[in-house]
Amino acid sequence: MPPPSSHKQLSADQKEALRRWIAAGAPWPEHWAFVPPQRPTPPAVQNADWPRNDVDRFVLKQLEQEQLSPAPRAPKTTLIRRASLDLTGLPPTIEEVNAFLADRRPDAYERLVDRLLASPRYGEHMARYWLDAVRYADSHGYHIDAQRDIWAYRDWVIRAFNRNQPFDQFTREQLAGDLLPNPTTDQKIATGYIRSNMSTGEGGVIEAEYAAKYAFDRVETTGTTWLGLTLVCARCHTHKYDPITQQEYYGLYAFFNQLDEPVMDGNQPQPGSLPQTPLPEQTARLAWLETRRAEDQARAEAPTLPSTKPRKPGPANGAPASPTAGKPCPPRSPAQPANRRRPSRSTLT
Repeated sequence: MPPPSSHKQLSADQKEALRRWIAAGAPWPEHWAFVPPQRPTPPAVQNADWPRNDVDRFVLKQLEQEQLSPAPRAPKTTLIRRASLDLTGLPPTIEEVNAFLADRRPDAYERLVDRLLASPRYGEHMARYWLDAVRYADSHGYHIDAQRDIWAYRDWVIRAFNRNQPFDQFTREQLAGDLLPNPTTDQKIATGYIRSNMSTGEGGVIEAEYAAKYAFDRVETTGTTWLGLTLVCARCHTHKYDPITQQEYYGLYAFFNQLDEPVMDGNQPQPGSLPQTPLPEQTARLAWLETRRAEDQARAEAPTLPSTKPRKPGPANGAPASPTAGKPCPPRSPAQPANRRRPSRSTLT
């Protein structure tokens, strides 16, 4: 790279830079995505009274180096607007602003942040960024870009943010929720990430080609979203200094190339088989019914003790017999249907 046919040549400065790099031992730092983050030591500042937290110290250090002064402290109306837009994507209402202005407690701002984090709007706002990263859409993408019904996965992401789901669990359920032991409906829905790639229903396409495209998409989206790596180059060749080789790329590809799914979406909102997605209240009702069913089944199968009550007198121990005993059954009335008779051939024709 580039091929000889391009006739591209390195400049003298570029060649010299390479010589110096090789003479220095050709150092190559580890990729930033693989370096565990470490908490830095806050710098010392001249105006030690201004910072309220460690982030302020970094800001003030840079300002002092540039010989600048901090801006005046923001008023409470600005604080609630910033916090509301950052955490929910929505501006505060007039009532919320008035309540915050009237709150004179020293931890009023912390209480504001806690309230915003507890709002359902928080999960909706945070999910927007995640769903963009995992290429979520309400349409298939290729050909006529027909409707796709995958809103259940979108709602799962929102709920995950709102319940502050641990990131390792958040990851595991999206990549392999259906492979967990006894997966729940929610864990199966989480794998909607796998089904968020573009798909086609166009007649005449080569299905094997598009099956490969779907797998490429899943590999490369997983790389950018979870690894912080663009893996596209490794699809065709290995870069000597890239952390992922072509062989490793196709090792990951193999995981996503074994899905039991139709390649052609048929321009249908729900191609292939999808799990049932009951509402939360329906799930609670089904769980209650299952509990009742199990209890009734247990009672029905429980052994019964023999009765200790004396048996009532009957014909076997000297009591008079029933008045109809020994008499033939009365004939069936013509008005009664012949339920138990097998119809003759003539009545069937």
